[in-house]
Amino acid sequence: MRRREWLRLQRRQVVRTDIQIFEKVDAHDFLARDITRAQGYVEGSALEAVYVENISSKVSASHSRIDITYDDICLWVNGAGPDVPYKSGKTIAVMQPYLFPYAGYFRLHALADAFVILDCVQFPRRGRVHRCEMPGPAGAPVWLTLPLARQPVGTLIRDLRFAEDARPRLDRRLRRFPWLETAGGGLAGRLRDHLYAPLGSVATMLDEGMRLVVDGLGLDVEISRSSALGLDPALRGADRIIAIVKALGGSHYVNAPGGVDLYEPDDFRRAGVSLSFLEPYRGRFPYLLPALVECGVEALRDDILRHSRTACGTTVT
Repeated sequence: MRRREWLRLQRRQVVRTDIQIFEKVDAHDFLARDITRAQGYVEGSALEAVYVENISSKVSASHSRIDITYDDICLWVNGAGPDVPYKSGKTIAVMQPYLFPYAGYFRLHALADAFVILDCVQFPRRGRVHRCEMPGPAGAPVWLTLPLARQPVGTLIRDLRFAEDARPRLDRRLRRFPWLETAGGGLAGRLRDHLYAPLGSVATMLDEGMRLVVDGLGLDVEISRSSALGLDPALRGADRIIAIVKALGGSHYVNAPGGVDLYEPDDFRRAGVSLSFLEPYRGRFPYLLPALVECGVEALRDDILRHSRTACGTTVT
């Protein structure tokens, strides 16, 4: 059963998505309405006294906010205290590589300990692996598309190739966005070096672009490719994702909003993996490249972290 939760107290455990918020986003303040929701989960249970003693006493005088820490939760729920902290498992995110997607994509990097580039699957020709939306001259979104070679329908992402004349074709397409040349803020210089560099492997370009953004935003996450994990090529769907999580020693999988329609919670539960989904991104930056070259990096990072904290709520255990 799925339900949005601030804190789930069950069998003296804390949901991984809540713990990782404290560890990685350094969020110590939660609105009182979330505390009320949490109270409803513990009333009538053996943990009600823990709630009354610890959480209720920390609500501010205005009853609008509560200040708690990761160590507090360790003490209240795990019964361990700050000297023996709760040990939760490793969180893994898996996603196809996109060409400079919307900022909300990088919420996965903010929440996960390890991000796996899913490059061992068929290239989706109508997807966003090889293209991204940009604001056009008239304000309407237009596509920036990588010039790919013609390849069979079943080509895997890792095997994509550029067209022979890709470099001059891509240069012409980039000239449609003059602000890329003139912008001097954010990561403008590094992005221009990346976009105008000699073209080699498509997968490598996507990988390096992702790492550039993650590094520029200061997100602490390991990045690897699924093609390097030696997975059984017969695995499909949830079985493949679970195999990736297990290969990296993970116990929790965090997925983009679209995964709600792709995965059955029971499949993950039987494998001993907890599952959570981000909610749809409602931040300020639907177009990543303009934000990276024109806005301050801190503003973009803050937007990603803020929406990671409030959006990672649907948890399956």
